[in-house]
Amino acid sequence: MKLEIYGKPAPKEEPPVRLRLVRALDGAIMLEAVDEGGSRVFAGNLLYFSETGRIIRQRGVSPDLGFDLDEQGCIKMGDEE
Repeated sequence: MKLEIYGKPAPKEEPPVRLRLVRALDGAIMLEAVDEGGSRVFAGNLLYFSETGRIIRQRGVSPDLGFDLDEQGCIKMGDEE
């Protein structure tokens, strides 16, 4: 049973951000956001893990995904402001 307070709008449920790991052509691994069907969403490349162990934040991530982004559209990490 779902209860609701009269006159107070129910909070909107945000859809989940679905993630998938894929292997890039150069052998690296990419973390990308996908839709319900498993297709990559527009501007959904998030992180790139090179074969040398370097982690690269992808630029131009869609703000619609809800991540905290810097001025270049990269996901902020750890203690970055």
